[in-house]
Amino acid sequence: MSACAAQVCEDFGLQTRTVGLAVGYFERFVSVKESIVKQQVQLLAVTCVLIAAKFVEIKMPCLDDLCEVAQNTYSKSELKSMELEALRVLQWELHIVTPHDVLGELAIAIRLAVCEPHGPILADRSEPFLEYAEFFVDMSFYEYKALQFSPLVVASSALLCVWS
Repeated sequence: MSACAAQVCEDFGLQTRTVGLAVGYFERFVSVKESIVKQQVQLLAVTCVLIAAKFVEIKMPCLDDLCEVAQNTYSKSELKSMELEALRVLQWELHIVTPHDVLGELAIAIRLAVCEPHGPILADRSEPFLEYAEFFVDMSFYEYKALQFSPLVVASSALLCVWS
């Protein structure tokens, strides 16, 4: 599913944060509704990307384009129906903490920790440092095994990789 969501996001130039949210929605959906037909997995993945894009993106893909990416396997009405089903299963609880959110909070803590009375020590170097950490967080969405870890573990691990 991660690869499918990532591919859809890449095709439309969406942010990796959208992938993270979509994967989170998908995981929660599957954990609540344990039996999902194999043919519905792609439809659910595309639907989760659609829902996530509504929160993250400024410009989101239209339903026609999403159907086209799925090689017209599904109609717009099927996408709309699955969106409503996903929202029902998720009980409209769409705010989830992602590794990107945690990384942002850790970045604030790092900036506060590196400040001394005479000014910041690492102010010039902190931005590239955090960009590398974001890269590792982004890559975690492509590795299914990483989904078992909490957002705090993923974000902290990304920071540790950069520090190494």
